[in-house]
Amino acid sequence: MMLLGRVFSRSLLSAGICIQLIFIPQWTSAASASCRPIAYNYCIESHPEKSDGKYFSENLESNQFPENLTAEVLDSNKLDDSSRDLSEPPPSQDTFLTYKELEDPFGTPEEDIPELWDPFESHNRFMFNLNNTLYDYFGKHVAKGYRFTLPYDVRVMIKNIITNGTMPVRLLSSLLQGDLDKSGRVIGRFLINSTVGIGGMFDVADQEFDIKPANENMTQTLGYYNVPSGPYLVLPILGPSSVRNLAGRTADVFVNPTFLLSAPFAVSSGIAAVKKTNETSFLIKTHKDLRENSIDEYISVRDLYQQYHYFLVNE
Repeated sequence: MMLLGRVFSRSLLSAGICIQLIFIPQWTSAASASCRPIAYNYCIESHPEKSDGKYFSENLESNQFPENLTAEVLDSNKLDDSSRDLSEPPPSQDTFLTYKELEDPFGTPEEDIPELWDPFESHNRFMFNLNNTLYDYFGKHVAKGYRFTLPYDVRVMIKNIITNGTMPVRLLSSLLQGDLDKSGRVIGRFLINSTVGIGGMFDVADQEFDIKPANENMTQTLGYYNVPSGPYLVLPILGPSSVRNLAGRTADVFVNPTFLLSAPFAVSSGIAAVKKTNETSFLIKTHKDLRENSIDEYISVRDLYQQYHYFLVNE
């Protein structure tokens, strides 16, 4: 029995590590979660019926682009990328935003964003293509099966629980930046969502008390103290990054609850695998659209990455 237990544990650990090989497009999750500006190299899907000479995009919080689907298409291929996830909430009429509206909230023209230094472009492009290959042959299919199995609301609950658990990272980052407002919001949200929100499953703090999330991490703290981003890097599996971002993400690990609680490697890697798979399940269609509509996908991803982190540091 002990031998069988060890074999099962090792098999489970191997599966968790393999699932972590899913390429998580940080640029997409970043832009969709916070409605960041879309890179100019990316042609946003247009809607002729609403066209006034501008591109329109669905509210990125839903992470899906609406399509007119026939019953035949839905019945024949529910898992196809071109079909809207049946478990996603239907898009509303007021979720279409003009390209200009996506930019205005930040008030920073494109020309004011410093160009990202990319001295290792040839190597980065190689790693970018490798990550895309891993995604195409493995990550996408795992995420599609995961999305098909778990309803949209359940996946949102999982996202909320994981986000709630990373409170120490956001709290320490806010305190190091001397931002008492964000620190208070982080503590308030954690207490409310952990209790009334049943362990963080529901974002009661935002929905009922209008306490908005504070998206902070150690990378932003380094940026707050004017640590330069350094050269752009595309890491194996992890995707877009920079020297500053890599240092910040490493620091985040030491404030993560799994590290603070000395959780076994199998537990921490399993949580990471679930987190990545869950995130990817929201982004399959967005990744497909970016790839199909980009003149140069590598440049589009790099621009989105730079815009996202620039706005995070300077908001």
